[in-house]
Amino acid sequence: MSEPIITVGIPVYNEEKYLASTIQSVLDQTLKNIEIVIADNCSTDSSYDIAMGYAERDPRISVYRQEENIGIPNNFRFALNKSKTKYFIWLGAHDMFKPDYLERGVEFLEKNKNVLMAYPRAEWIDTENKFISNLDEDIQTTGLSKRDALIKVVSNTDSGVGVHGIYVTSALKQIPFGMDVGGEALMFFVIVTQGDIAKLDFTGLLFRVVRKETVIERIKRYKEIKIVSSSFIFTIHRIRKHLHYTFASKELSFSDRVRVSYVVFKRFIMIHLWIQYRKLRPGKEIKTAK
Repeated sequence: MSEPIITVGIPVYNEEKYLASTIQSVLDQTLKNIEIVIADNCSTDSSYDIAMGYAERDPRISVYRQEENIGIPNNFRFALNKSKTKYFIWLGAHDMFKPDYLERGVEFLEKNKNVLMAYPRAEWIDTENKFISNLDEDIQTTGLSKRDALIKVVSNTDSGVGVHGIYVTSALKQIPFGMDVGGEALMFFVIVTQGDIAKLDFTGLLFRVVRKETVIERIKRYKEIKIVSSSFIFTIHRIRKHLHYTFASKELSFSDRVRVSYVVFKRFIMIHLWIQYRKLRPGKEIKTAK
């Protein structure tokens, strides 16, 4: 078999119920020259044993176990840093790939050198693998000016589908910060300062609904596991980081930078205000795979 061209990073914490089907969906890919990095974040269930069982049967799989829980963002970054292949993709430990996703995605990237990340459509599925609904996101930037591309990813990032797109590894590793909650918007933003994001015209991902909670319940859970602090401080950090890359971009004129900065402020301040409103008037439950 030829050298692997893509690494699938699977961050894991207590996913014994679904991990086997997740790993199998990668092994069933029509693209075979792959490697799989499983990063177990000090699980307290049998996740590590399940992963090791697969690794013993397939040399393409490497399993790492953290000595202590290092948090979700750091475990995602850990899996990425273990990659040495041209392309990289994250897969949630309770989610699955469609069989031809990697082959079609890599083929597209090989033909479109300006694209640094390509992502497909997705579907929500339940705990029994039954279809719930489609999941879509439009952060495609091909054909747009740099200003309009940056504004689009700031304005449209929502569902998280793009997080599980296929990335050019060298571009992704250049982002000098760890992923945090909501950090995908910044990750896409930085990717677009370097190249394009493209949307693939097929369904490649199956996102499993593992819980339902209100936005406020989710934020409370994130605070408990120490991956987000206060909403206001987090908002300020998001704005600051986006503005740093806006003004560092050599492809933007001064007026473009001002326009992008305005959209950044508006987007994240509005999100912060919406969260404060939801604290006073909690909304309906939302699906989540996170």
